[in-house]
Amino acid sequence: MGKAVIVVGTHLSGKSRTINEHLKPLLGLGPSEHVFGRNSKDGFILSQSFEEASTDPQTQIGRRAHYDLLVLAARPAEEEGSLLEEMQQVLSFHNFQYEVVMIENNEFATYYAGKALEILSQLDS
Repeated sequence: MGKAVIVVGTHLSGKSRTINEHLKPLLGLGPSEHVFGRNSKDGFILSQSFEEASTDPQTQIGRRAHYDLLVLAARPAEEEGSLLEEMQQVLSFHNFQYEVVMIENNEFATYYAGKALEILSQLDS
């Protein structure tokens, strides 16, 4: 069973910044890297939300369902055009357990990245 962290926040809330500038370095990744390893498990990070990228969660998650760990970004369910609920359904379909890190203030990107890493650490054991 795979594990996923979904970084959720409104448009321009700092989702990508949290992932690219703070979480990726904690995982030993550079800005343009997406594949990581933790405790003999393979992971993949997509920092741009599916809403912003105008991509289909079913296709994008399906392409990466062979990974043990995923880090994804989404807009909140109550925001118009949100794909969060569809993402959650697709993750469940592919037997992923997931947790959400809600970005509420981009000034705390380091905190949210630490929270995501903490969740990954719990999930990858």
